[in-house]
Amino acid sequence: MTFDPFGGTTQTPWLPSDNTLLAAAGDPFAATAANALIAGTQYIFKITARSSPLLISNLWFLPSAAGVGASTGTFAGLFTAAGVPLTGSADAAAVFQSTNPAQVPMLVPQLVPPGGSVYGAVLSNLATTQPSLRCGVGATGGPVNVGLTAALARFGINGTGLTALTGFTPSGTNVATFCPWWGVS
Repeated sequence: MTFDPFGGTTQTPWLPSDNTLLAAAGDPFAATAANALIAGTQYIFKITARSSPLLISNLWFLPSAAGVGASTGTFAGLFTAAGVPLTGSADAAAVFQSTNPAQVPMLVPQLVPPGGSVYGAVLSNLATTQPSLRCGVGATGGPVNVGLTAALARFGINGTGLTALTGFTPSGTNVATFCPWWGVS
């Protein structure tokens, strides 16, 4: 016996393409919690191309509180599944100094083949306060990484005290962190 609340038809309440995105961490409607970024901390998140390739030109975030102050290194970027840098952004402080959805263009778009994964990253270094980013309710590293080793984590921290995006070793990921909502286009 199966439970089918939609009467035999497949109903998907939301897909990333509804917001002109290629992939996302989830429906932005559900990103109701928020956490402040810690200056110099590199937050990473896994992006997987399921059945179609993804040509990633932009990373998207949902600030809930604006950051304040001049930047000494605020970036977003992409890394291989092994933590090797692929591309990054120009300094992205301006998009994190408001509560509008933050679109961060990559300097070089990256193609992720079907079944492949990359890590996205965000790093903030604003002089006065760091932005808060929306995440899912209660979305902390432990629950969303259930069943995964640090090297395969969906979300985590890998690097602190940084002023630029920095390559990392996935097995060294700290998974006890919050999980920012992300989207790619």
